[in-house]
Amino acid sequence: MKLDTTVFILRSVKPNRTIAAFELSSGVSCNSYSEPLQRRLTDFAADNSFGNAVKKAKEHYGIDVPVSSIRNITISHATNMLQDSIKEIK
Repeated sequence: MKLDTTVFILRSVKPNRTIAAFELSSGVSCNSYSEPLQRRLTDFAADNSFGNAVKKAKEHYGIDVPVSSIRNITISHATNMLQDSIKEIK
């Protein structure tokens, strides 16, 4: 399958910074994962292991996600949840 795209580049006020219009509208930047996908990957990892989460991502969405990315995303979400819990206790 071949996918052709047109990317509109916006210039930023900051020097040497350009932003793709898709990046602004989608909330996804280069080498990142959307919030909905992060939630799903975190759920997969919470159910089983990080390795099994890779298999589930491939099975459900047809995408290959490195196990290290799933681990980093899951740990980041867990850290945020812990910080929120600590704030609620105080």
